[in-house]
Amino acid sequence: MWRALLEVFTGRRRIFRVRGDSMSPLYRDGDYVWVRRVDFRRRPPGPGDVVVARHPFRPGLRILKQVRECRSDGTVFLVGLHGLASTDSRSFGPLPLESLEGRVERRFGRRG
Repeated sequence: MWRALLEVFTGRRRIFRVRGDSMSPLYRDGDYVWVRRVDFRRRPPGPGDVVVARHPFRPGLRILKQVRECRSDGTVFLVGLHGLASTDSRSFGPLPLESLEGRVERRFGRRG
């Protein structure tokens, strides 16, 4: 527990609150997630990993999505689990690995 809190204070982990239903039923509006900051250029994410990324067209907005495919050209294709409620790579295309902020390690908090 103390180590996790230390990592939050040093910036190695972050806590994000889920907004919206694009990742339901796994992650719901109001849930919180622990995100470990990772340099994905050194170790790319794999299909099925859930990551936080910077939205390509809305500065300051972070999105929670699942990796569908990590490509050899240094990009990743991200999708939401609730396709109709999700803005993801199906609408804005693949994102560069540099836009990923971290991998979700754990969900906690509010559940309905």
